[in-house]
Amino acid sequence: METVAYYMALLVVVTMPGAILYWLLIHPFARYWRRLGAWPTFTIVAIVCLAFVAAIFRFREPLLAVRFGIRWPLVVLAVLVYAVAIWLDLKRRKHLTFPILAGAPEVSSHDQGKLLTEGIYGRVRNPRYLSFMLGTLAWALFANYLALWIVVIAMFPALWLVVVLEERELRERFGEEFEEYCRRVPRFVPRFGPG
Repeated sequence: METVAYYMALLVVVTMPGAILYWLLIHPFARYWRRLGAWPTFTIVAIVCLAFVAAIFRFREPLLAVRFGIRWPLVVLAVLVYAVAIWLDLKRRKHLTFPILAGAPEVSSHDQGKLLTEGIYGRVRNPRYLSFMLGTLAWALFANYLALWIVVIAMFPALWLVVVLEERELRERFGEEFEEYCRRVPRFVPRFGPG
């Protein structure tokens, strides 16, 4: 169990900041990336993110030096939180294909996609980020490393910024359709009931 917890912590501490960096590079510069094209964009962004991940990996031992140990109440909570994250992710996968997930509409000059408003997207605007946050929190609850808790704490404002930048970019692409969608559907807390 200790080995599993270590590798879970290592995976999150090394990759999550790079995943957030990916979207911080895509959304604010979407117009520029559209002019450049998808493949050059993904190549540049991937190189930057992989270099960032490699730099974090170099410091993995000091980053993962402080561990609080397995706490069974936290493990139980982790399982419950992760179940919700998986449920959201399964609902999201019905509508968000891999090209959309990777940002193809944001950087494409010819296919800017369509606004997702059906299924889980009719209840919450950002199920992907909500699932991402809950899944990362679950891993932190299970592994219980200081560095992982720092990633979780930093993730919330970082993902909020990503969402704000993404919504700005969606307003540019979809205009009033997106504004009306924002009025109907909450950003992070799912709307339940009929609808």
